[in-house]
Amino acid sequence: MGRRAGATAPMGAWCRCLPRTREVSRKPIGLLSRVARYEKRRLSQRRVLALPGTFGAAERRLKASVKWLAHDDSTRFKNSRLIEEFLALRVVPDHPLTWRDVPVKNLRRGHVKSF
Repeated sequence: MGRRAGATAPMGAWCRCLPRTREVSRKPIGLLSRVARYEKRRLSQRRVLALPGTFGAAERRLKASVKWLAHDDSTRFKNSRLIEEFLALRVVPDHPLTWRDVPVKNLRRGHVKSF
C-alpha cells in the first residue's frame, strides 16, 4: 500500500532529523566548584603512571582510600594541589628525577621525622 497524495509522513519520520535539545540547568555554580572541576579535568587529562613502591604509587593509594574520600571537597582540593606540587619537584635541580619517581617502599615514619 502506497501513500495517498498529499498525506504527510508520520511524525516520527521527520522528527529524527531535528537536533535534540536538552534543558540546561542555570543553577549558579560557586567559584570553588568551578576551580575544582577545572583542576579535576586538568589532572585527569594527565594520567601519570606511577612506578610501584614510589611516592606516585603512594599518592594513588591515598586517593583511593576511605580516609581520603571522607574529606570534604575543599580539603581534598587543597591537599591534592600540595601533593601535586611536591611530586612535580625535582630531587636535584640538574637531574630529571622528580619526587614522584623516588622509591619509598622501605620508608618509615621515623625516617620522615628525622628530616
